[in-house]
Amino acid sequence: EDGSIFDYREEFRHIEDIKINMLGEHQIYNSSLAIKTLINLERKGLITLSEENIKKGLLKTKWPARLELLMDKPKFLIDGAHNLDAAKVLSKALDLFQYDKLILGLGILSDKEYGKVVKELVEKADIIVVTEVNMPRKLEAEELGLEVSKYNSNVYIEKDIEKAIKKSLELASDNDLIVFAGSLYLVGEIRTIIKQL
Repeated sequence: EDGSIFDYREEFRHIEDIKINMLGEHQIYNSSLAIKTLINLERKGLITLSEENIKKGLLKTKWPARLELLMDKPKFLIDGAHNLDAAKVLSKALDLFQYDKLILGLGILSDKEYGKVVKELVEKADIIVVTEVNMPRKLEAEELGLEVSKYNSNVYIEKDIEKAIKKSLELASDNDLIVFAGSLYLVGEIRTIIKQL
């Protein structure tokens, strides 16, 4: 829940105990790719690296709205999972957390593969709060609610994003996990609202 610690090994470099604050196993692979790129640049004589600078840089790295924890009690996580691949990554990452109940907030654009995203995510949730993205391409909350109810009948529809946040917080206890996902536009707005609470 607090990030990852990993070792990087390849023929030109071996670095132990690299700490990243970004959540999810996929961020270890992303960080390793960044290290490999830096090593290749160094081998070409374009940059000079120290193990300490690599570690410091990765520790400082953030990716807003991607498995970003905004609150702790209850845990409130946002993720811009808006397609099937991103939904699979989010679903896998949820297994890293310990919680009593999962409250999933969803708002998706109508031109996305929302049926596949819904199917991937809602079966893990105890409660789903459906909302709408504030833009013309939004998927209406009622339509999204119908899609969600194919897999989980414990659905609340709240068109207004701020009211959807408040509803999820009302439904949660301190040991629960709230996750809002489905659109980067949605989680960007939620990030702003939560920071003001």
